[in-house]
Amino acid sequence: MTVFAHSGGGGGFLAGKQVFPVNYEAEVSRRLLEASHTNDLTLALECIADPFVDVNFVGDVCLKVRKAEVVTHDELPNEVRIIYEEFKTDVTALFLAAHNGNVALVRKLLSTGADVNHKLFRGFPTTSAVREGHLEILEMLVKAGSSQQACEEALLEASCHGHARIVEVLMESDLIRPRIAIHAFFTACCRGYVNVVDTLLKLGVTVNATNRVLLQSSKPSLHTNVDCTALVAAIVCRQVSVVRLLLEAGAKTDGPVQLGAWSWDAASGEEFRVGAGLADSYAITWCAVEYFEASGAILQMLLQRLDSCTTLSGRTLLHHAILCGNAGAVSVLLKCGAYVESPVITTRNIEFRPIHMAARLGFSSVLKCLIEFGCDLDARTDTGDTALMISARFKREECLKVLTRAGADFGLVNVAGESAISIAVSNRWKLSFQGAVLEVIQSGKVPKSSNASVFSPLLFVARSRDLLSLKALVGRGEIDLDSQDDQGFSAVMITAAEGHVEGFRLLVYAGANVKLQNKSGETAITLCALNTNHDRFEKVLLDFALEQDSRNAAGFYALHCAARCGDLDAVKLLTTRGYDVNMSNGDGYTPLMLAAREGHGRTCEFLISCGARCDMKNAMGETALSLARKMLKNEAERVILDELARKLVLTGAQVKKHIKGGKGSPHMKVLTMVEAAGILRWGKSSRRNVVCQEAEVGPSLRFQKMRLRKGDAELPGIFRVITSKNKEVHFVCEGGSEMAALWLVEIMQMESSSSINVVQTYNRSAAIGFAVIFVHYLRLTAESEVDGSFSLRLVPPTLVAAEKEEAKAVLTLFLKKQGLSNALAARAINRSESFIEHLVSRLHSVHKSRYLVGRELTTLEIRDALIPYLEALHEEYGSILVDVVESFPNPPVVEKIEETVEKVPIPVTPASPPSAVLDSKKLKALARVTDIGPTGKLPPHILYLVELGMDIERIRVITRKFPAFAYYSLEGKIKPVVEFLLDLGVPRSQIPTILSKRPQLCGISLSDNLIPTMTFLEELGVDKEQWAKVIYRFPALLTYSRPKLKATVDFLYEMGLSAECVSKVLTRCPNIISYSVEDKLRPATEYFRSMGVDVGVLLYRCPQTFGLSIEANIKPATEFFKDKGFSMTEIATMVSRYGALYTFSFAKLVLKWEFFLTMGYPRTELVKFPQYFGYSLEERIKPRLAIMTDKGVRLLLNQMLSLSEDAFNKALEKKLQKLIDS
Repeated sequence: MTVFAHSGGGGGFLAGKQVFPVNYEAEVSRRLLEASHTNDLTLALECIADPFVDVNFVGDVCLKVRKAEVVTHDELPNEVRIIYEEFKTDVTALFLAAHNGNVALVRKLLSTGADVNHKLFRGFPTTSAVREGHLEILEMLVKAGSSQQACEEALLEASCHGHARIVEVLMESDLIRPRIAIHAFFTACCRGYVNVVDTLLKLGVTVNATNRVLLQSSKPSLHTNVDCTALVAAIVCRQVSVVRLLLEAGAKTDGPVQLGAWSWDAASGEEFRVGAGLADSYAITWCAVEYFEASGAILQMLLQRLDSCTTLSGRTLLHHAILCGNAGAVSVLLKCGAYVESPVITTRNIEFRPIHMAARLGFSSVLKCLIEFGCDLDARTDTGDTALMISARFKREECLKVLTRAGADFGLVNVAGESAISIAVSNRWKLSFQGAVLEVIQSGKVPKSSNASVFSPLLFVARSRDLLSLKALVGRGEIDLDSQDDQGFSAVMITAAEGHVEGFRLLVYAGANVKLQNKSGETAITLCALNTNHDRFEKVLLDFALEQDSRNAAGFYALHCAARCGDLDAVKLLTTRGYDVNMSNGDGYTPLMLAAREGHGRTCEFLISCGARCDMKNAMGETALSLARKMLKNEAERVILDELARKLVLTGAQVKKHIKGGKGSPHMKVLTMVEAAGILRWGKSSRRNVVCQEAEVGPSLRFQKMRLRKGDAELPGIFRVITSKNKEVHFVCEGGSEMAALWLVEIMQMESSSSINVVQTYNRSAAIGFAVIFVHYLRLTAESEVDGSFSLRLVPPTLVAAEKEEAKAVLTLFLKKQGLSNALAARAINRSESFIEHLVSRLHSVHKSRYLVGRELTTLEIRDALIPYLEALHEEYGSILVDVVESFPNPPVVEKIEETVEKVPIPVTPASPPSAVLDSKKLKALARVTDIGPTGKLPPHILYLVELGMDIERIRVITRKFPAFAYYSLEGKIKPVVEFLLDLGVPRSQIPTILSKRPQLCGISLSDNLIPTMTFLEELGVDKEQWAKVIYRFPALLTYSRPKLKATVDFLYEMGLSAECVSKVLTRCPNIISYSVEDKLRPATEYFRSMGVDVGVLLYRCPQTFGLSIEANIKPATEFFKDKGFSMTEIATMVSRYGALYTFSFAKLVLKWEFFLTMGYPRTELVKFPQYFGYSLEERIKPRLAIMTDKGVRLLLNQMLSLSEDAFNKALEKKLQKLIDS
């Protein structure tokens, strides 16, 4: 019915109002829907009473509906989770009343003709009632004539929600077809509704019926429709109670199941994961294993009815449980009688057992289970592999830990002679293997090894440099601290070779024998000496000797070490224990020599008081005095000089005595000093006994005049004394001015209580010691090859030149600190070439061991060595230090110096020796490379390098450049680094090139430097796949310290680069690490910023630009472009667009610019496309310009150069066609 309504207001009917039609029937029916939705019975009844209402009206409402959702869990039953969904859908009043459970409204609607079989999107009214669990309403709807379809749909809904009573009502309605009942039966089985399953079974559903059902599982992953029985469905869904009910109801267990996800080759035993349901069919127990339920109840129920030893293609249930990674299933099977050692049977007689499968697949929990049930830990495959070897081969870290803890044997080898550790190394898995074994050792378990030559826990830990693991082993009684490997290395030798000081300390104090020799004849002591940390190793041995009073360290001399270190307390303690102060060490040095060399005056004084002899010489002919004189200011020299002078004067010596002021002929006398009386004596007469009043080196003026005609007025070795009676006596001693100075020193000391007056230059040291020290410095420099002292000839000339510059810088800085202006300091440096050479020579003497092993000094080390020395000189000479420096090696020219210091001819020594002269260390190193051992073979480390792909000549070239390379041990240095590089993915063929570029890599500690460096780079995001290329391109990257790396990285972050960009920069341009942040990167950054360049973008695109010199490269290029008319803004644009612009040589820029001027392009084209400078003139620019000229067309500069050959030709044709068309 249609009525008319108006918009309101007064007046007559419809007067002046808008009139519109209203569908009243729809309106009242809509109100009925709303009343049913809100459960408003009163309003609903009013609407139903309206004669115009349509009780079957369909309208949309926002409906909140109950939903049963299946959630899967690993090895746990599928769970039904109830959720509520709210959405807009079409409904009728009866559907809403049934949904809300409004019995009265449903009854009223049915009585007024509501259609009980009206199907909507969300089902029938019966479906709605079942979904919400309204049994009474369902019964009313069924009695009201619900159709078969409505009842069947309601049954399926009831099986999804687990309403057993509703299922019973619907089944008794006789409206349910058997196939629908079976489907509901399967749904209830999958969801675990035991009551529903039981009801359906009682109402006639066949327990062994098959149906296509959706099966879901998370482990293994399954979501597919499968034809199966209800028992299989319940097993897959892990519904324990349902499985029990079905088995009790007589469910069959002998049918094949098509749900397997694994297949395998019967010939080789190799497994393939083909996907759930795609493998060959198997028995239901195999299904229960693959879809194992955590409690094991399902598998146990089936095994009570079926045999656990059934096989399939040579495998048993146990093998299948391992393949599926179900440790619980393995445990259940073993408890039920499965044989833990049952082998896999293949047609090719390939043999492996359950433990091998578990190790290969990486199932540590399965391994634990097998071990608990007593499997053979060291069972072998047909190739001789054990589970331990398989874990290493397939990189199964957790399995390796489990087997190690259980006691698997590391000492076994397979048919190919491989052990577990050798397999890990060849498989580039050494670091992870090492970490896993060390973790087990730290937990208190010692790895088992039946063959120490194959694997020794102690040697393994020593090589790993892990102190905690070493402590865990050393304290155990069954560990032999002195076991040696095939090369004769013991644990203490390995720690010495590796530079692991704390490990060395631990082993020494635990009683390790440092006397043992390896096959090369080296001991722990000699290996310590080759290490850069040899001082720290010696300190360990010294501390041990002091604490334990042990003298069993063959090759280590405790007293010598204490003397060299200047540890006076230790020296005193050792001498009281009977150590011989005059014993020579392996190099012929006595404790006094070592103390003198290091400048320890108090130690020398004590040793001399204990009887140390000053006249002993080492194998190179050096004495304590000559060693002391290697340092300019050395208190030890003064002590030794005093002792030598005392002995000289007290024992006496032959001298020539001049009489009558030089008028007569000199004659020989034995000159002595009577210590007790302080009397100088020659001859036996008392008249020859005099008390000296004054003593002086050199002749008097009167004596010089007298002897001038004789020609011996300036003889070296002249000294004179003036007696208390004012009588002048001249003597000439053998040994020149130095010996004269010794006489003078002791005469002064003996007569100190008398009124003797010794003429001094500045003080006692300056008068006597100054001349003697410098004379002997020059003598030692000139005769360095004779007495064996360290000379500049041992150091490469290029290094000497670099160190001279470093020494000049240090001296300049020091002089400026003393108040000198820049000009005065520079002038002093220019005049002190000899003193600079002396400073360099001092460096070489102090750090002799560093040079012998091929290590260069850093700038900081050079400063640390020279600054204290310069400060000591400044303290002694004060304001005349500059004169000392400039006049070196001569004394400074001051008043009376010519009278008090004898002039000595200065031998000239060349600054650098002839290049043809090879130093002995280099010769020894080269000889070591080709030395044939007792076995008739080259040294092991050389053979290893040859096998690696390096020929002998290449090794010799490396050794010439870096002699220490020949002394690196195979096991301690070279092999670990090579294996480390292999682990990083560096191809074996590239390693010889890397070692040639940077042989120092072999001398760097893995644990302290290399591994932390790579870890740091990995944390930054540097692509692991690119590591091999990065290292091959720039092997020096590994030699930089972490602070150096961090400084560069922090700078990149400071410039605004993201972590990802930083990692890419380091990958593409690793040599940016070599650029100094303060000297290179930051100045370049400031310069480019001043130009207006986005520094962050430029750093990312072309980091190598920042390694250029501003003065030599960057500024000239900028000025070049400015001269050609480019503004600074245009130059900045060009640099931003093409970061490599400044990396080209100035000559190339000029050449390409001049050619550009002939091309006819405007200058703006270069601003748009600065990449022009990166293309070859002959191969790209000129040929393409010629082609364009021939065709009479012109492309943009970037089109001309950047397009590929085909694209370039197409662009030309297109341009030509346009010209023709126009």
